[in-house]
Amino acid sequence: MSSATGTGTVQQPLNYRDGTRVQPADGGQLEEVFEPATGRVLCKLPCSGEKEVDLAVQSAKAAFKIWSQMSGMERCRVMLEAARIIREQRDEIATMETMNNGKSIFEARVDIDVSWQCLEYYAGLAGSLAGEHIQLPGGSFGYTRREPLGVCVGIGAWNYPFQIACWKSGPALACGNAMVFKPSPFTPISVVRLAEIFTEAGVPKGLFNVVQGGAATGQFLCHHPDVAKISFTGSVPTGMKIMEMAAKGIKPVTLELGGKSPLIIFSDADLENAVKGALMANFLTQGEVCCNGTRVFVERKILDTFTKEVVKRTQKIKIGDPLLEDTRMGALINRPHLNRVQGFIKQAKEQGAEVLCGGDLYVPDDPKLKNGYYMRPCVLGNCKDDMTCVKEEIFGPVMAILPFDTEEEVVERANATKFGLAGGVFTRDIQKAHRVVAALKAGMCFINNYNVSPVELPFGGYKSSGFGRENGRAAIEYYSQLKTVCVEMGDVESPEMWTMYTVIKYPTAVSAWEEAELEQHLATLLLQGGLYTQGSALTWLVDNGKLKAGGTSLAFGSSSCSHRGVTRGFHPKHFPEAVLPSTTLMLQPAERSWVDFSLSLGRPGQHNRSAPSANKIPHVLTSTHGSKLVGTGEEEMASQHHPMV
Repeated sequence: MSSATGTGTVQQPLNYRDGTRVQPADGGQLEEVFEPATGRVLCKLPCSGEKEVDLAVQSAKAAFKIWSQMSGMERCRVMLEAARIIREQRDEIATMETMNNGKSIFEARVDIDVSWQCLEYYAGLAGSLAGEHIQLPGGSFGYTRREPLGVCVGIGAWNYPFQIACWKSGPALACGNAMVFKPSPFTPISVVRLAEIFTEAGVPKGLFNVVQGGAATGQFLCHHPDVAKISFTGSVPTGMKIMEMAAKGIKPVTLELGGKSPLIIFSDADLENAVKGALMANFLTQGEVCCNGTRVFVERKILDTFTKEVVKRTQKIKIGDPLLEDTRMGALINRPHLNRVQGFIKQAKEQGAEVLCGGDLYVPDDPKLKNGYYMRPCVLGNCKDDMTCVKEEIFGPVMAILPFDTEEEVVERANATKFGLAGGVFTRDIQKAHRVVAALKAGMCFINNYNVSPVELPFGGYKSSGFGRENGRAAIEYYSQLKTVCVEMGDVESPEMWTMYTVIKYPTAVSAWEEAELEQHLATLLLQGGLYTQGSALTWLVDNGKLKAGGTSLAFGSSSCSHRGVTRGFHPKHFPEAVLPSTTLMLQPAERSWVDFSLSLGRPGQHNRSAPSANKIPHVLTSTHGSKLVGTGEEEMASQHHPMV
């Protein structure tokens, strides 16, 4: 590929399946792909239909069976090799990225560096994924296994095409999954190179497939029954639609959506760093960054000084040919998006904001760039919280400056948004800094810097900015599932071993317990398994003597109670060495004559895990004279009669 703007060519086809580039099996309409720097058509993209999507998913499913059975260290070695190839081809891939999305080559190289660092990071985790070991009583134990999900779908955005593909495929492959990736139809080129690199590195053919297309292709992916998970980066409306589609198949989703993030500058901040941070928070990648801090809150004491310095620095940003080394701002993604950003600026002026610099279209001197999508970075003053430019995500190089007076005020205003992706604060008071970021309702916060997102740190939002996390060890949880295994090292219990341990002392005086305490006590017993019954009547067997349980002699000089319909009770090995106080209870025997009993309750340390049928638990009734009674089981249980149901 030529490195001169306006001369690059695109290798076709752009779909990738089973380890090679392929034409889609059912390619539909052709979408034009533009070079933002020049406005020329780079290629025409056939959109993948339902058949091509199915072929890609089935290919990935077959590769998953191989990859998921490889050891973590084997996966680690393959991913490290992929990272090495990316590192070696850094400049070539960065040129593809710049040609396709318009950002400066200076930034694109950083994106590619982050990409191979991402694969290296997750390669390191692939060999160390582990569950937990849990010791249980009697030498038994349990453990957990972290297992892959299957075929994951990644849907990328156009601002970081290659990097986002690595952010999603890195943790997915490390966990043993396969992936079918759909890049934005605006930026289809570089992700295919990533697929080739994975194949060169040694992944099974089909493990990372690429399908191209727009919304219809995405719908086929989201609805596919063999897709186990969806990870999407993009707009809030599209994210909502993906959630709806995923819900129909009970598929987990990770959503990294839009933002309108606050950047708070306190008067005690290092002014030089604060100004640089504000520029980084607004004009990186032509402002086309979801976590940008576009609402810049400045303490009134330094408002004028800060604003003048920001305007001066903004006017010095070099705009132009993104492949030139000294360019710091390239072209926006396409003409419709450029027009949209211009519309926000026009509306801001109509609502009373003041354009302090920039905001107009920019036409480079180079004739071949005259049809490119350029504009000057814009700083807006005199902004109010209710202006559209302050409330809505513009996704362009537009900074809104807003004054504030107190910490409490600015935190409240910063959080007054439907978004919650990021937030930042500049101050020399480190206690204040931590206090403010703790109060911000945002998933990614910065102190005395901005837009620094190393792969080691989780990235994701609150509220309408999405959920789930990219990057960091946390991402492993979103590309794997947990299996629990329980291991018995001794004898296995069976139903015929279960015994009801209920001890009765007769006769006795009426208890002094209050009615509410008695009701709660009985309810506890019922839930713990002490009086579960089944059948049409209770049958009482009376004999004197001792009841031994768990090695502890519980002597009562009393009568023991059981009935022939008991199906749940306490196994002796789980019975504790404790007895609760006696209480008087009115129990109804089979012959329906009233007898006073005092019930001594054994407090269970661990009861049987399987609960009885809910409609067979005896319920609490009240006699005509107010005593609490245990029902015979003749009636179905009514929840209003049972205090704990």
